[in-house]
Amino acid sequence: MAQPAQLSGQDLGELLPGATIQIDAPLGYKLPVRFGTDGTMTGEAGELASYLGSPTDNGKWWVKGDQVCHKWSKWLDSKLQC
Repeated sequence: MAQPAQLSGQDLGELLPGATIQIDAPLGYKLPVRFGTDGTMTGEAGELASYLGSPTDNGKWWVKGDQVCHKWSKWLDSKLQC
């Protein structure tokens, strides 16, 4: 199994635009999130739709320092997270 690696903000800014990642969610669910090249993102909740309140959502993402920050339109109470 590969070891996690710490990525710099520059690395994140180069790797994420245009990428889709799978977030490991509770209960073994996978949540696909697509990072647009224009700072937008979209996600599909799948089986987590009732928990998140919507089957899909969109939002904004950006790199701040060495962190990815994002804010969904509906999910997670639309709170800023980094």
